[in-house]
Amino acid sequence: MSNKVLQQKLILYEKKNQNLKQELDETNKLISILEGELKDVESKNNKLINEKKKLNKIIKKLEESESEPEIYHNYVADIGKFTNKLTNNIQKILMGNTINNEDINSYIVSLNGDYNANFEYLTNNLLNKKIRQKLINYIDERHNTENDFKLDLSNNELQGLIGKYKFNKLKDIFSKFNKIKLRKVTGNNSFIDFHTDHAIKTLKIPLNSHNEYNGGDLIYLTKNKIHIPKQNLNSITIHQNNIVHGVTRLTSGIRYSLFLLLQ
Repeated sequence: MSNKVLQQKLILYEKKNQNLKQELDETNKLISILEGELKDVESKNNKLINEKKKLNKIIKKLEESESEPEIYHNYVADIGKFTNKLTNNIQKILMGNTINNEDINSYIVSLNGDYNANFEYLTNNLLNKKIRQKLINYIDERHNTENDFKLDLSNNELQGLIGKYKFNKLKDIFSKFNKIKLRKVTGNNSFIDFHTDHAIKTLKIPLNSHNEYNGGDLIYLTKNKIHIPKQNLNSITIHQNNIVHGVTRLTSGIRYSLFLLLQ
């Protein structure tokens, strides 16, 4: 074989080697890119796994606390929650039993309540029978299966139900509020445990006669005293979030109420 032929073959081999080297370089680049993308995917996947774990923990906590009051630190959210769970002796008051003053005072302290807190009890025939029935019908039409059903209303909804004049009268009595709720509770021996509110200030108006249900009395605790204001149809109670209060067990009937809250 001549030198020229050999030379030409060497040239061809070198070109093939160069091409193979280029292909190898390109392949290595592709592998490097794929490895980088795989790391990104793994990182995102790990983040999703961690988020899933966090969500599962939250779900578990919610499931465990489903039968408990809606607690925010030392407060109960909004207007409390009816429950059947007894946890301590002080709740015996809610069952109609008596308890000594020392227990009352120590319980106020344990809930970060104020000994000297007070409440307002007004008698004002603001909502007549026709208006109260409109509010009752309104919540009845939207009632789901909840035993303690709460319905949020906007200012416009409440004004539409009770009229502008009555709405402004409510504003005169309770000047600042940013939440309105209707409540319907069906008697099943449940009660609202003693608590201090999350809301800064709360106004409550009964919508139906106490003759239509048994129990469900509002109770306030102050130094050495138990207060049970009568829930007459023309009554209004107002309190701040420093007073300890609860509701006795509702044994039968249905209890309807209107609440204004300043949160």
